[in-house]
Amino acid sequence: MPVSERRRSSDDRPESRRPLESVAQNGTYDANEIAALLQCSTRHIWRLRDSGAMPKPIRVGRLIRWPIGSIQSWIADGCPASRKAVRS
Repeated sequence: MPVSERRRSSDDRPESRRPLESVAQNGTYDANEIAALLQCSTRHIWRLRDSGAMPKPIRVGRLIRWPIGSIQSWIADGCPASRKAVRS
């Protein structure tokens, strides 16, 4: 079957492209998973983090992750700013 006719099933997707399937395993979200939850770009997630508008992430080695509970409660509260924005 030619490549152009072949459709990828969800099982063909790489691990990093399977939205929210790996979350239950480690109890954290990455930026891609939060972007999928909020239906926005991952770049917007990084802007929210940099501006302090979302809960503080944790670092696991070089990885940046957010605990599921903190993100779910943040979303349930209407996504309020987590810290006051500093304006100069």
